[in-house]
Formats: sequence, structure tokens, C-alpha cells
Amino acid sequence: MKINQFIKKDKNILVVVFLSALLFRVAIFIVLAWDSGLHFENAQIAQYIIQGQGYAWDWYGQIPPQPTAILPPIYTYFLAFFLAFFNDPARWIYISQAVLNSIVIIPAFYLGKLLWDRKTGIVAAATFAFFPEIAFGPTKMVSEPLLIPLIIFILVLYLKAKNSLYTGNAGKCFFRLGCLLGLAALVKASAFFILISFGLGIIISNGVKRPVFKPLLLMAIGFCIVISPWSIRNTIVFNKFVPMRTMYGFNLWRGNHPGATGTPRINPTTPVEAALDSEYKEYIEKNHPLTELGIDAFYRDEAIKFIKANPGEFVRLTLKRALYFFTFDPTHPLTRNIVYIAGHLFLLWFGFWGALIMKKNRMFDNIFILIPLVSLLFYMPVVILPRYRLFLTLMLMLLSTIPIATVFLKSKRFDYLNQTAE
Repeated sequence: MKINQFIKKDKNILVVVFLSALLFRVAIFIVLAWDSGLHFENAQIAQYIIQGQGYAWDWYGQIPPQPTAILPPIYTYFLAFFLAFFNDPARWIYISQAVLNSIVIIPAFYLGKLLWDRKTGIVAAATFAFFPEIAFGPTKMVSEPLLIPLIIFILVLYLKAKNSLYTGNAGKCFFRLGCLLGLAALVKASAFFILISFGLGIIISNGVKRPVFKPLLLMAIGFCIVISPWSIRNTIVFNKFVPMRTMYGFNLWRGNHPGATGTPRINPTTPVEAALDSEYKEYIEKNHPLTELGIDAFYRDEAIKFIKANPGEFVRLTLKRALYFFTFDPTHPLTRNIVYIAGHLFLLWFGFWGALIMKKNRMFDNIFILIPLVSLLFYMPVVILPRYRLFLTLMLMLLSTIPIATVFLKSKRFDYLNQTAE
């Protein structure tokens, strides 16, 4: 059964849920974010683009504008389009993000069906439509509202590709999957974590053997082909191989320096830079390089010096970041929001419950663990923000649909995955 046939049977309910999701998002940003401000690095780079200076940035005003790879390009050019052609770009950006983010209910519905049954698909669509953290995303000029629908669609394709691993279509399926992951990485570089997770998931389940190696290689090739124009551009601009982005060194320093908390803040209103010792701040200002790669290398070296001199403190900060990844970062404003707190606790309870149900029925896929785990391993050494655990949130959301559907709606599993693999 093809995907379009699969969805066609339930198109009316999908239309209702989509429109409900869209109205919910519009209502949120009318109340909370209906302003004309352009915030965050993507919007700053987009402004340089429409000013004719190219894909450039000034590192928070500390250096002259110059070519940058601090963030991948798709979302930045998305913003640049509205800046170039609309008189009130911010509001149109919010509206467009609300529309694109609402589309997530379609792959979520399909994925719920694959995981269990039709009722689970409906629960998944409704969960992604109304879960506050997802619906609030379009009120910020960050790439997650575009990334989320793409990631859920990629998870659908992964389950189908995994099911066809020993068929003649495996290579094509995994190559297509790699291309889509490359596209997602050009929206937000953390999609690379999913590529690693997929590879590990297949190897753990099947071992390292030829029928497994070839599809995984094709997946990696597809990923590299899609990101290659961006990687080539970066290599030419910086005269150094920069496959995805810079700034990892800076983020490493933000979480590891004298006085660091493990997060970008000392408290909800004070960034870590504002609380630096005056002598160390003077040292930073005096030695601050004037190029992006130089800045990133400078902060990376500072972080490494701190880690070598204070290994125990590094371990303490790393464990604190791991704890915040699953619980709440007390230095972030969101941790005071009861809706955010209640939503995360809901996901932890129902997500764990869903994992147990799937495990009991021998249906639990290791990807639900691997995706959050891989992202945690990359973020633990640097800094933690609530949106950094997006992949954990998405996996818990999907798992939480299972107990809601099976316990409260009395749904029974139907093997749609094998049916759609025909």
C-alpha cells in the first residue's frame, strides 16, 4: 500500500487536525510573539544577505562582517526571502512557520499507524498538533519548526527502509534516506546525529555484514552528496575543511571555563559572559581573534586548558549537563513555566510507559534510545539548552502515543509496516 493511499482513507480527519494545529499555533504567537523583532543569528545573517554582503556575520558585533558557517543555510535563506520581499517580514515568518510546523501531523499520523494502529496514528497527530513545546516553536526565529516535520517523515522512511533491508530495494531506500538526512542537516546540523543513530541501529540489530554494509554506505553517500555544495563553499571560504558548521569550540568554552555553570547562563537573566572574572574578561578581550575560525579555535583552546587543569570540575559540569538533558535547567526561563514543566513530566511518564508496552510486545526499536543518546553524547561536553533535547522530546512524544491509544482507547495493533512494504 502506497503512502498516498494510506493517508487518503483518513484525509478528512487529517484536514481537521491540521487546521486545528494551525489555529492553535496562530493563537499562541498572536498572544506571545506578535512583534516585528528579528532575533538570533539566522536573522542577522539573513539581513547581511539582503544587504548584498553574502552569507556573513559579525560574531555578535565583535568583528567586521565576514563569511560565516556558524549555521547551515536553508533556514537562513528562508528568513532572507521574507526580509527581501515583505514589508512586515517577522509576522509572515511566524505565519509560514506555523503552517510548515502544522504539517507535522501528517507524518506523525502515518508513523503512529506504523508503530501500532490507526487510533495510535490519530493520537500521534493530535499530540503533535497540540503539545505546547512543539506548538510554541513557530513563535521563535529558530530552525526547529521547519526541522520537526522533516525529522518525523525521515523516521517513517527509516522504518520502511529497515523493513526492506534484505530486499532488492534496500539500496535505493537507504540512499533516499541519506539524501533527506542531508537536507535536514542543512536546516540544522544536529540532524547528523540521526544519521549516526540510524547506522548504529541497523548494525546493532543486524551485525556488520554485506547486506547491511552496502545500504548504510549508500545512506552515507546520499547524505554527503546533499551537503557537499555547502561543505565545498565552506572549504573555499575558510581554506579549511568545514563540513557543516563552526562554533563548537565556542560552545565548548561556554560550558567549561572558570565560573561556568554547564549552561549558557548563570541565572535566567544573566549570560555566563557577564559573570566572568574581570581579569579573565580582560584577557579574553585582549586576545580575541578577528576571524571566525580564529575565534572558534581560541575558545576551544581556552576550554581545553580549563578541562586539563580542572578534570574533576569538567566531570561535574558534564554530569550536570546530562542531568539537565533529562530534567530541568534551573538557569533557563522556561524552567519556571508550569506548562513546560508539566509537558515534560507527562512525556517522561507516558514515554517510558510506551517503551515498556512496545518492549513487552517485542516491537521496541533501538532507534528510540539511540537518537537521544547520540545527541546527548555530543551536547554533554558543551552546553545544554532546552531545545537541544528536541530529539529526546520527539522520541518520548511518539512513545507516549502507545499507552494513550492502547490503555485509554483500547486499540489493538495491526501490522501496517509489512502491509505498506509490499
